[in-house]
Amino acid sequence: MPDAPPEEPPAEGDAKKKAEEEAKKAAAAALAHKLRMASYNNEVDKVKSLLEENADPNIIDEGLGETALHYACLTYNRDVCELLVGAKGKLDIKNVRDQLAWDKAMPNGEMAGNMELVYYLKEANFKMMDPKARKPMLEAIYQPFTDAEVKELKDAGDETADGKVARLAPIQSWSSLQDPEQLQALWDAIFEKTGVKDHKFSKAGGLDTVDEVEVTFDIMSEWFMEYGIEKAPEPAEGEGGEGGEGNEAPPAEG
Repeated sequence: MPDAPPEEPPAEGDAKKKAEEEAKKAAAAALAHKLRMASYNNEVDKVKSLLEENADPNIIDEGLGETALHYACLTYNRDVCELLVGAKGKLDIKNVRDQLAWDKAMPNGEMAGNMELVYYLKEANFKMMDPKARKPMLEAIYQPFTDAEVKELKDAGDETADGKVARLAPIQSWSSLQDPEQLQALWDAIFEKTGVKDHKFSKAGGLDTVDEVEVTFDIMSEWFMEYGIEKAPEPAEGEGGEGGEGNEAPPAEG
């Protein structure tokens, strides 16, 4: 059986391209390292400068696999966290210990933690989430409250009651949520998972109607699934179209 032909050395152009890519990767890693250190040390101006140099806040370190947000959270640096979030720092990256960035800001032993920072980041993460990904989170929040309402209905004699039946009723009519403490427990559960606290449903009269429709969990979910998503402004009357305002022809370029 003849020997396999010897492998041809890579073309000079391919080797040069590979070297350039490796150099870019090394430069990006070096910038990311500086960003993580500046984030940990709360060097706000340096963080700003590094982000302006396109330092990537999502490159992880070689130790625990942590991002600049993990480093900033470890020392409760809210200003730095806001800068990193504004630079599209991802909040769904876990380190090798399965910790999200805000887990580093949680109370731990003698460490007091910073719950205000934790909930700021949870809310920022919720705003980053795709609306479709929010639905399972919301459903998990609602489930124990739905189960409690089904139990109330069955205890009252409705043996056919189930989650679907309960979910059809407006929230303010639920027997299990008539106690203000139980209703507050619902708002607390939403806040704990999403970081969203001051929403319209928790305010006085917030469960009455939305656009003249009684508020159910499904109506509430629709609102939360759009929360924090910036919508393109609607064109003012007379704007848009090829003719410009008032359908006049655009000025000729000269």
